[in-house]
Amino acid sequence: MPNLFEAYRSAGWPTILTTIAFGAVWGIANLLFGMGIRHIGIGLAFPITIGLSLVLGTMIPLLAKGRLIATPSGLVVTGGVLLVLVGVILCGRAGVLRERNERQNVLQQTGTAFWIGLSIVVLAGLMDPCLNFAFSFGDSIRTASAELGGAAAGAESDGIWALALSGALVVNAVYCINLLIRKGSWVKYFSRGSFLYWIGAASMGVAWTLSIVLYGRGATAMGRLGDSAGWALFYCGIILFSALWAILMGEWKTTGKDARKLQWYGLALILAAILALGYANSFHA
Repeated sequence: MPNLFEAYRSAGWPTILTTIAFGAVWGIANLLFGMGIRHIGIGLAFPITIGLSLVLGTMIPLLAKGRLIATPSGLVVTGGVLLVLVGVILCGRAGVLRERNERQNVLQQTGTAFWIGLSIVVLAGLMDPCLNFAFSFGDSIRTASAELGGAAAGAESDGIWALALSGALVVNAVYCINLLIRKGSWVKYFSRGSFLYWIGAASMGVAWTLSIVLYGRGATAMGRLGDSAGWALFYCGIILFSALWAILMGEWKTTGKDARKLQWYGLALILAAILALGYANSFHA
């Protein structure tokens, strides 16, 4: 994006600061999600956070477009979101049943730690769609980039990610540096065998960044439904392929038939939602 700073100037400071703020809130959501998993396990934390993020991240940009939600495409997107929500609930239930075989049933942990964890993951789910809000409500940056020209095809959204992810970086860096200082654990970065963890963590970062860059390009190409149907498709892909990887890696081998059946039903609904969301974009709203 050779005209990046010109695009920022054209969009104005309110848009720039709002985009950074949305990114910072999304960074907090990621920290909270990790904390919540410690209390209630991934079987409950994942469907709650992903479900809330998918619904809010899809429907709020759609509602912000006013009459678009009442069009055929808007109605199909809404139906697709409902399919995903039911699918996520089924997958979440399957995850809870699986955890019963591995540790104490989290549903019976009615103590303070459980309710704190539940509150944390709900809050994470409410904050997580802020990354998509940065993309949606930072649209003037993308528009200015397109008008100025010179950017690679589809790269107009990269200026939004540069701001949003910088906001998230500050939040995560402050939190992690504080922990490293408080616990005196800087030395672990240089302990024997740590190099492999450096490579693993860096590879995860590169892979995720590529995914969000591809989302920006795909959502831009989808047009008016990009920041709604596109976000739902993006998260459907996350749920579907992470679940399939878990199955291929044998994580469900020792789980009962009921849990496996629920998991497959949930994934089938999510696959149906992907088809519905793709069909929604074929309409001309």
